[in-house]
Amino acid sequence: MQRPLTRLRLDLAFPSAFARRYAIVKPDYPLITVLYLLKLKDLAAVPLTSDMEDERRAVFGFSSLKRLVKMGPKQFAPFLQGPCEDAADELDCLTADQDLGELLDSFRSRRLGFVLMRGPDPRGPRSLVTLGETLGLYEKGTIQTDMVAADVASPIFSMPESASVRQALEEMLSRGYRRVFVSDTGCYISDRSIIEHTLTPSALEDFMEDPDRDPLAVPIGKLWSVAPVRTAPHQSLKAAALKLRQQRGDCLVIDGDMVITPWDLVMKPWISGRLAIAR
Repeated sequence: MQRPLTRLRLDLAFPSAFARRYAIVKPDYPLITVLYLLKLKDLAAVPLTSDMEDERRAVFGFSSLKRLVKMGPKQFAPFLQGPCEDAADELDCLTADQDLGELLDSFRSRRLGFVLMRGPDPRGPRSLVTLGETLGLYEKGTIQTDMVAADVASPIFSMPESASVRQALEEMLSRGYRRVFVSDTGCYISDRSIIEHTLTPSALEDFMEDPDRDPLAVPIGKLWSVAPVRTAPHQSLKAAALKLRQQRGDCLVIDGDMVITPWDLVMKPWISGRLAIAR
């Protein structure tokens, strides 16, 4: 299947994007509170607001964890108590009249599954558009592909239960993975698991009492882990996407040794030229 030239405006692909409410925080808001908000509300990111007309920064899991893994334990508490802008990264920003293909190309070039979308007026409303929402376009028939689950699956990457959170994070960051499977359990930990374990208000109290303690030294076997959703090798990507969304999972597995992520379901067909966009 050749990639079609069909254009679909983002405001037509995501008609309710500007109507929904989402958290926005000031740059000086404490990082620990923003991270807790990410976890509590299950958000992809929390954008920053400021007097800058073209503010594009946001706090998200990896933007914080990639900084944390480079720090010594004594720096954790000041970092978490400090302003959230210290952990923010710049997002791509698309306008509502750009097309879905440009959104997917942005995901691909930045290896990040969300962008800021705004109207034609720079001072107008803004919203996040995420890879998870794009996954829902399969159900609407907006995107289609002839590829099946086995076509987009990758070998599972796992580490032993004794591996430290720091080791797992270093591997996740270097490989661009959001999850690591725990050997012999069939379950996985994610960036959210790490945030929940190490970056909470109660964890901050521990840092203050014992600044030499390294929370990233904890074995990954002690973290909250998740059982993946199972699927069949020849299942259509539309059915796989629907299963993932209905069961609120982060990934699918085939035969216990292959994994499929939301990125695989959308971006691999797009990159290979086998994702069709309907109007």
